[in-house]
Amino acid sequence: MAFRVVITGRAVRDMTEAAQWWARERSVEEAARWIDGLERELRTLAHSPLRCSLIAEHKQFSQALRELHFGLGSRRTHRAIFAVSDDVVLVLAVRHERRDGLHPDDLA
Repeated sequence: MAFRVVITGRAVRDMTEAAQWWARERSVEEAARWIDGLERELRTLAHSPLRCSLIAEHKQFSQALRELHFGLGSRRTHRAIFAVSDDVVLVLAVRHERRDGLHPDDLA
């Protein structure tokens, strides 16, 4: 079954802010590689979103939220938080791995 991947405005903002950090702190080329790689990984959710684990904070949420880990090379630096409903994967946020745990207010 193929799922439709929808990226929310919040997740787009998160991705943009992270790419801007990469461009400032690393290089524009690395920022482009990071955002392209993340977008490619998000597209894989169309085929097998349930392969990803529930987020550690899942008991705080009324819906099952999953996470896809991503980074350049072998080091995972970010996680994409998403929900699966029927045939839709809804990407809700992209957060750095080192940020505090996700709280329901973070997605409000």
